[in-house]
Parts: sequence; structure tokens; C-alpha cells
Amino acid sequence: MTATTPKSHRRPVPALTTILLWTRAGGRCEFCNDYLLQDALTLKDANFSNVAHIVAVSLDGPRGDHPMPLAERDGIDNLMLVCRKHHALIDAAAYLAEYPVARLRAMKREHEARILRLTGFDLANKTTILRLRANFDSQAVDPITRAAIEKAIEPKFMQDEHGIPIDLTQIPFRFSDDYWGITAEEVRSGVRAMFAPALAREPVRHVSVFAMAPIPLLMLLGHCVGSLVPVDLYQRHMDTDSWCWKDAGAPTLFGISAPSNGTAAKEVVVLLSVSGRIDRKALPPEVSMLPVYELSVANAVPARNRINTRQDLERFSGVYQELLGTIRQQHPGAAAIHLFAAVPAPVAFVCGRELLRKIDPAIHVYDFHKAASGYRYALKVNEK
Repeated sequence: MTATTPKSHRRPVPALTTILLWTRAGGRCEFCNDYLLQDALTLKDANFSNVAHIVAVSLDGPRGDHPMPLAERDGIDNLMLVCRKHHALIDAAAYLAEYPVARLRAMKREHEARILRLTGFDLANKTTILRLRANFDSQAVDPITRAAIEKAIEPKFMQDEHGIPIDLTQIPFRFSDDYWGITAEEVRSGVRAMFAPALAREPVRHVSVFAMAPIPLLMLLGHCVGSLVPVDLYQRHMDTDSWCWKDAGAPTLFGISAPSNGTAAKEVVVLLSVSGRIDRKALPPEVSMLPVYELSVANAVPARNRINTRQDLERFSGVYQELLGTIRQQHPGAAAIHLFAAVPAPVAFVCGRELLRKIDPAIHVYDFHKAASGYRYALKVNEK
């Protein structure tokens, strides 16, 4: 009788080895970095992990023909903590050539080294996550997942599990005074709650903002948060489907065009043309006779991908502050700015945050009303 090698290895991985693997992996998939004890969409807690062998425990298993001794195959160096989806992928016969032993070992090594580095954190890197979500017309917004947030804020880390969620997606969008009034109060209440003293949590000392909402609400959010604490802003980049700022790229520059007359006017119009060009024909008739200032992209055509780096955002902020200073100088005592914006979310936040309280004119923000094919008044961001 010829001796044969058993096809399966039923002995469980030792408990201490499993605990060590979970610790080294930080509770995350060593393939995709997903958190394995919570569903990213529903935030429900469960164990979504598998302990995968790089070299199979049997000779006829995935990568089982490797010369590693059978007795060593349950060792920590041969194990990966992975989500169930990617366990199935790396062990599928059709993809074994794409995931050889060397590649999986490299993935494990890089992931565990990153976890070790990040968990040796500096307490100064704690940040409170502020999430704002609201619908656009009839379009529902995507969830902003914990995995995407954690990747974007590295080396900072979340101060607490959920941060401050301002979720307005249960309020159906309709272009009405009631809608803007209700959602604006929700934004104000959410920011008040964030800064309110609480015995159950630490004070907020740094904020990271992830927001997807109509421009008037984004501007209001920026004004409410203001400069009380340091703030990092993030933007969802459609070309990479990521919230991470890009490290480099052609810089986006900005310029201001000012009216040649009308400096005596007590109300002015401001157009912000970054993601697209504001069509002046779509402005409401009540502002048609007011002097118009426009801040727009100076070295390219306005488009959705004009803000790619933190430096682009800083350049916009500097030119926007210059614009507000010009209006204060040219229109002393001005009562109102009627603002029309085609800008990404962090730019809209900056527009609200940079307003000088009790000094800048009241900002009346308009939003594009598809049914009317033009801009309609939404809300007032500040009081002079």
C-alpha cells in the first residue's frame, strides 16, 4: 500500500497564534485594509474575518507545493488575517498565479509594518470626524465609509468611534424655504453639539470634515465651525473614488474680475467659478443691476477636477480672502453679498469659514434650481 498525504488539515490554529495575528493585523484585512469587526455600510458589529494560510496546510491545497515543512504551516509567519471575500480570491484556482507566496508575504509584511507604525501614535494626532450628508435634488448621496476616512486622515486617527454625524439624507430634497430652514437648523445643532461640553467624551481639539451636500449647507457648516479649532478638509475625488488629497499635480491658480463701476452700491454679486462657469443669464432678475465680482480659475477652464491638492485649496482661500477685502474696501457699509457658486465641497466650506464675524456683509447663498433652469435663493449664512 502506498502512503498518501492527507488532503485536509483539521487541527485548528492555536488560540494564542490567532490572537497574535489579530493584534499584528490591527483587526483589518491584510489584503484590502477593511475593518473586520464592523460592516462598513450598516455599521453593524460582527466578525467578518478568516485566517488564511499563505502556504496551504496540505500539499494539494493553494500554494501547498511550497517546500515549507508541514509542521510550520500553522505558524504566525504563514498566516494572514483577511476578509472572506479576499480569502476566496487568493485561494481560487483561477487566480493562484496572481497571488504567489512571495506576493502574499509582501502584503502581510507591509500591512503589519504599517499597523505597528500607526498604532505607535502621537496623542496630538487625534481628530474628531465631522460628516455632513444631504441629498442633491432627487439624487441620494453615497455613504462616507470609515475605511475611506481612516485612509484619508493618516497619520491622524479618529478620536472616537462615530465622530459627529450630521445626516440629512432622511429629509427629502425640495427647493423651498421649509427645506432650507430645517436643514440649516440641523447643521447649526450638529456643530453646537460638537463643541458642547460633555462628560462622556474629550473636548474637540481638531476636526476633520467629510461632507457631501448642497453648496448653501456646506457654506453654513464652514461658518458655524469657523476658526474655533484647527480643521482639515477632505474632498471626494471622482477620478480615484478616494477622499485622499493628491500629493502633486499642475497647480490651479485663481483670479478676480471686478466691476468698473458701481462702488457706491450697498449690495453686490459674487460668482465663484471653479467646478464650472456660472451662467450670468441664469441669475435671478432681482440681482441683475448689481455690480458683479467673479473669482474663477485663471490658468485653465473651470472644471470638477480643478481642486486636487491641499495647496490648491490654500490658494483659493487666499484669493477668496482678497476678494472679501476688496468688497469691504470698495463698498464700505455694504449690507449684502449675493453669492452664486460652482465649487467643490471643501471650497464651499472655506467660503463660510473665512467670513469675518460682524464685519463682512451678510452672505445670501443661491443654489441652482433645475426645474426653473436658474438660480434661486436658498439661505443666509451669516449676520453682519
